[in-house]
Amino acid sequence: MTRRHLLFLPLFATAALALGLLLVTSSACRPARKNLVLVTIPGLRADAIGPQTATLEEMTEQGQALETETLCPVTLPSLAGLFSSKAPGEAYGVFDDSLRLSPGVTTLAAILRGEGYRNLAVLGQGRVSVMSGLLRGLDSFVSPSNPFDQPLLADEKSRVRPAARGFYGASAVADRASVILRENADKGPLFLWVHLADLQPAILEDRPKQAYSEALQEIDSAVAFLRNALRSYGMDSSTVLAVVSLHGEGLGEGGEVGHGLTLAEATLRTPVLIESPAGRVEEISKLTQLRPQLLSLLGLADSATTSTQAADMQTTSLPERLFGWPQLARKIGDERPGEDEALSRVLRLMHQAYSDGKAGSHLDAATHFLEAAALAPTGLAPRIEALASLGREELKDDPAASTMKETLVTELLSWAPRGTDESLDLARALLGVEKRSEALALLESLQLPDLTPGQRLRLATLYVELGALEDALEIIEDEAGNDRDAPELSEWAGDLHLRQGNAYRARVAFEKAASIPRARNANLLAKTGDACAALDDHDAALAAYAEALSLDDSYRYPHFRAGEILRSMGDKGRAADAFLKSLPPTDDPAKRALAGARLLLEQEIPEASRIELQRGLEKDPHNVELQVASVRLEALSGQADKARELLTRWKQIDPDSPLPCLEEARFEAHLGREDAAIAALDAAERKAGPGLKAVVRGDPLFRSRGADSALAKRAAAFSPRTAGESRSR
Repeated sequence: MTRRHLLFLPLFATAALALGLLLVTSSACRPARKNLVLVTIPGLRADAIGPQTATLEEMTEQGQALETETLCPVTLPSLAGLFSSKAPGEAYGVFDDSLRLSPGVTTLAAILRGEGYRNLAVLGQGRVSVMSGLLRGLDSFVSPSNPFDQPLLADEKSRVRPAARGFYGASAVADRASVILRENADKGPLFLWVHLADLQPAILEDRPKQAYSEALQEIDSAVAFLRNALRSYGMDSSTVLAVVSLHGEGLGEGGEVGHGLTLAEATLRTPVLIESPAGRVEEISKLTQLRPQLLSLLGLADSATTSTQAADMQTTSLPERLFGWPQLARKIGDERPGEDEALSRVLRLMHQAYSDGKAGSHLDAATHFLEAAALAPTGLAPRIEALASLGREELKDDPAASTMKETLVTELLSWAPRGTDESLDLARALLGVEKRSEALALLESLQLPDLTPGQRLRLATLYVELGALEDALEIIEDEAGNDRDAPELSEWAGDLHLRQGNAYRARVAFEKAASIPRARNANLLAKTGDACAALDDHDAALAAYAEALSLDDSYRYPHFRAGEILRSMGDKGRAADAFLKSLPPTDDPAKRALAGARLLLEQEIPEASRIELQRGLEKDPHNVELQVASVRLEALSGQADKARELLTRWKQIDPDSPLPCLEEARFEAHLGREDAAIAALDAAERKAGPGLKAVVRGDPLFRSRGADSALAKRAAAFSPRTAGESRSR
């Protein structure tokens, strides 16, 4: 460096110091961003807040209470309207729960992510799935399983990790949300979305009003827990808490028990409760107007919302499909004088049909659907639902069901006009009654460019069920290309590539999905490991399984797969350890030892299996299953002397039991020593009760040497004493 350059150093230092002071001063003057905790509750009626919901009642008194109108009384479209601030047709083009948010629609979470927020969610309902597009912008989330994140392999589905059931209760959701608040209390601005879904399953109970009331109290307690958590962690003065209903429930009013069929006030009115240290929001009339108001409380502008004007009422597609209503669903009685009773009758019959189907009486359910169809002559939905009910396995050979089935298939295939949603529903029902060729022809008649994103994914799902994986992949990969923030689509494509045996493309798809942080979960990483294993990249597979376990140490499947790879590599010690970790937890050491020994023997690691059995017998020396397994292990391993030693020890431990003698007879028969086997059967017979008679006579090992052999004849004559007989013969 020259002297000329050195002369400028003090100037640079002074400038840098001034700039640093300016930045510090600017940062100190700028107020800290407020947190946002958004609690969404499908099914919360405006008139449900009262004495039985003390916390929600307190929020109406201490905060701000609004009453808005949802644009569509169904959960996913309402969420989409809230998060996108757009009407259903504008944002996603479908009006039921097959929704997928269109690519390019900016969500509330996406806006907050751009402002430096950490975006997390705890969801109580699996239907709010990654495939809906509603989770865009989140960094991570906790959710029950749903149809699009289930494990691919049958082994994992049945033995290692059975699927969850798509629902978490309010208390469990609040507990997890409280942990997130504690962990993020001092880490800068946080957006936490909490979805409490207890009210919707409640209305399916036998006494829906009582169940609804009980679920409402659970939700109220969960909200109280969250408010207390905010106070405990010192976040109440820096957090906007918003409790938002997405739609109401009919609870029998006007014949509608649930929601989504009519535009009755009970399902349309949505209470919104806000507690904010930043003041109040403007009065609004529609749920789609709430997003810019929440952002304003955080000191942010909603640049993605073009207008805060109230959008026109939209409807679910169900009323049109049920009753033939042209565009907008009408409240019962409006502009249809004299038909209130008929429409109410349809709704009651539909509810009865769903109840019958839930209880297992699917033929009765189909009958009720057809009765509803008779009152709604232009409606396809009841007829399609009737056909779906007739597709149950227990009705496969029922003559009455078969007749109804054939009549309905003929009628529905000739029905015109038929919308896209109806065609997709009908194709699924046709699959259920084993009309696969008709279902495929119906799907191939649909024009892909005319379908919404949600409809295209429903179509892909049906193609998968039909085994048309290439058609499904074409749709899924096209959608993934249109939506860059859609790791779930890449994961789905990877599942199908793996099913087709294309491990390379599966690995690429899984790694693409895992590159988006919110998608990086144990299940996805285990699938990545499977793809690497199929490509014989053992190191990469083991690394993927290890990372999966670091995210979820209770996940047993990666242990099992790692065991298989380690065994193939000749590392039987580590393989045995991995296999044992894949077993379900149990407090019974003998049961654990037996399960471990059997698994290790299946995996051809007899040395480790022997160690497990020895450990089990040390804990429970009288355990018959462990004794039998130990003897058979030594016999299979060719260790006859060791097997006899174990039998002798067993006889000493249980001298009055016939079981050691019976196992000795099997052992000698296995070695081909008939005389010794017969002697052991004699000894067993002297000690046995009548219960062993059928066991011995039916044992295939004793009969394997031929019916005329002395051993087979002795086994056939096995006749232990009865309770009244003397031991002496």
